[in-house]
Amino acid sequence: MTLPRGQRPMFTGVLGAMFGITCVIGPLLGGAFTDSLTWRWCFYINLPLGGAVAFFLIISMRTPKQAPRAGMTWRETIYQMDPLGVALLVSGTVCILLALQWGGVQKSWSSSSVIGCIVGFVLLFTAFLIDQWFMKERASYPFRILRGRNVAIAIAWNFLYTTSSQSN
Repeated sequence: MTLPRGQRPMFTGVLGAMFGITCVIGPLLGGAFTDSLTWRWCFYINLPLGGAVAFFLIISMRTPKQAPRAGMTWRETIYQMDPLGVALLVSGTVCILLALQWGGVQKSWSSSSVIGCIVGFVLLFTAFLIDQWFMKERASYPFRILRGRNVAIAIAWNFLYTTSSQSN
């Protein structure tokens, strides 16, 4: 959906306001549900809300006249989603998170499971990078996007900001 030039800042402002309001109201409602009902209501309340959002998305979404996947077969559509790259990235992320969660807390850093998870992360992430290289424009993260100056600065800023704001 493209908005006229004058409406774009308003749309962004509305989204920012919704984000701010939900960041305040969400935890408050979650705490109220947990205290007065049960924690399961935190999930139950999302069913009608999610259904309403899905309904409004379905009735308001307009597909482009020239859909990029219009002439593709089912296999080509699945291949377009880069399932191997996604599986490698998710598996590698699970490996490094398990290693960081276990290391020094539940298991020693020299235990075989922690070292295996770290080695698995390195291998899976290397395989992910190779997959992204061969997939070119169909990759989950095309390298041309990562080479952009704005993206590189945003990644660096995010890394520096999140690592500086962590407290123990």
